[in-house]
Amino acid sequence: MSNEQSKISDERFHELYTQAKDALVEKNYIQAETIFKAALELGRQLHPAPCLDTTACLIGLGDVYFGSSMFEPARDFYKKALSEHDKTEKSERKDKISPMFKYCKALTVLEEYQDADRAYADTVQVAELLLPVGNPLLTNIYDSYANMIAQSQMDPGPEREKFFREKAEASRRKYVPPVRPKQNPTRTDLPKLRAAAKPSAPIFETIGSKTAVQTQTGLVVRNVQIVMALITVACIAYGVLNSGTRNYFVGLFNHKTHETSTNGTR
Repeated sequence: MSNEQSKISDERFHELYTQAKDALVEKNYIQAETIFKAALELGRQLHPAPCLDTTACLIGLGDVYFGSSMFEPARDFYKKALSEHDKTEKSERKDKISPMFKYCKALTVLEEYQDADRAYADTVQVAELLLPVGNPLLTNIYDSYANMIAQSQMDPGPEREKFFREKAEASRRKYVPPVRPKQNPTRTDLPKLRAAAKPSAPIFETIGSKTAVQTQTGLVVRNVQIVMALITVACIAYGVLNSGTRNYFVGLFNHKTHETSTNGTR
């Protein structure tokens, strides 16, 4: 196989693997099984020796069968994946923890408690060596091991169950959730950031070439000017009215006074 053909085949493998993972997420187990098997066959052709790609396909098939409640083939594929993982040159022990845990759970569901007990003990040993206390996967392993012990009623069950429950709780208390990294705001993000920071956020949105703050300020000034003009007109009208009324009564009084005086003279 030429380098170009090998590259095309490798791209095809990863395309198949991605499709299989997507089908698994959608719980389309029949489709996922078919595509995982096709990817595994192609991976065997590309890499006759065990490799991470074929190991991932074996784990994927185990997940398919476990999700389909077909626990015996799930157990078998997890076991094959672990065997190939040990033979893979570029493998890391940390990557082995997850399939080890899945293998333990398959054994527990099948009620193969003695094998599950040994598998859990191996898993805990590797996980404690490579994972920090507080890691969610380590906490789940402790919890699951305690549940298996309780379910199997193995002797001395209560003491070991309590031991792993306490380890799970101690690990859970140590968990520190990851901090979401800050992102540099873009121009399109600014209105959202302002909206989150200000209760009167709509005022800060841009309108044309001016900001709404400037527009709102202009409206307030104009409204104040209108109100002041109305007050001025009212005051002038009030003054004119009072002046006219006063002149009317003064004229009426003078007229009456003049009439009285004329009559007295007569």
